[in-house]
Amino acid sequence: MTAIYQSLKWLFSNQQPGQKVVILTDSYSAIQSIQNNVSSRPDILEPIQILACRLKQKNIEVTIEWIPAHDGILGNEQVDKLAKLALSNDKIDLNLSLSANEFIAITTALYKKKWQARWDNTCSLWSRSINNTVNKKPNFYQGNRYHAKTITRLRLGTTLLPGQLGQYIRNVSPICNTCGNKEDIEHVLVNCINHSQARQNLQSNLDKVQIQNINTKILLDPPKDKQQYVWSCLVQYLTEIDYHKFI
Repeated sequence: MTAIYQSLKWLFSNQQPGQKVVILTDSYSAIQSIQNNVSSRPDILEPIQILACRLKQKNIEVTIEWIPAHDGILGNEQVDKLAKLALSNDKIDLNLSLSANEFIAITTALYKKKWQARWDNTCSLWSRSINNTVNKKPNFYQGNRYHAKTITRLRLGTTLLPGQLGQYIRNVSPICNTCGNKEDIEHVLVNCINHSQARQNLQSNLDKVQIQNINTKILLDPPKDKQQYVWSCLVQYLTEIDYHKFI
């Protein structure tokens, strides 16, 4: 787009009325933007349209033609070589400001990178094991508020299970009486033999959406298209084992 604009500027200053000019470009998207008057760089497109009108008023006929890159046309080959040579040039001949959209995209990417670094360095190992990538749109269960809080606490790892905060707040042993293992989230959802039948029912429901091999990751961070269904099955599982009160 910028190269086309600079070409039009040169034509306006140097060409005589009545001449016909063809501008060759390998940027098909630039041609489409000019034809449709739609571009992510309106600050460049608008001056192009203005110059095109002024050239027409001077009776200079300009055609912008698309050609594939490196198709053997001598002039095109020379331009390609000059473009590559310019990459190694320390001197900047033309300063281009960022468009609003480009500025927003770069800024968003920068802050997301910083956010991700902070997440990686400060969040708990549990939170990162469930959700290792930051996301502007929070994931939450769309059922009733009580069950939504349950899912959120499981995802955050802040439950009242005996193997977690429950041992302090409820003053109970963190060890499962049946299994002899720590009664934490993974134990209750995946391993405890007390809940084998309920877990089989949960697996049967998940089989309907082609999810096998239950684990905490798949239960608490399921694929987007299956998220609400999986969480509703998890709520049903917790209801069946009567564990909502411990979450």
